Amino acid sequence: MRLEEANPGHLLRLAAAPEPFRLSLLPSVYRAISAQMLVSVSVAAFRDSDSAGPLALAGVCRLDDGDGEVWFLSRPGLSWSEVACFLRAARRRLSTEEPPFIAYIEPGNRAGHRLARLLGFERTSRTIGTAEQWRRE
Repeated sequence: MRLEEANPGHLLRLAAAPEPFRLSLLPSVYRAISAQMLVSVSVAAFRDSDSAGPLALAGVCRLDDGDGEVWFLSRPGLSWSEVACFLRAARRRLSTEEPPFIAYIEPGNRAGHRLARLLGFERTSRTIGTAEQWRRE
């Protein structure tokens, strides 16, 4: 797996990837993530032999209150070994940033909940819209 600094172009490649690799999100979500990427320390993961674009993107955006908001996107169909490899990179990245960290995950996103737990996050009682806040001290 090859890692490089992520940029909004990588997000566009996920949106334009052929099926079944396309990441389908609402246009407003794409815009919000693109803006967040510009102020994040972020990473893109690629399979060396893959021309369909990045496998996953992740980053940390430092908020005004001092929290680091962690975000993660992956294209559909990743194997668990690919996710695990990328998680190791995300953990290394988090270890260079000062806690606390937060993440917002929709209630039905079981994979997101699992990922948050693997990265050491715990669910809080706070929400933004329907998304639940997870925190790592």
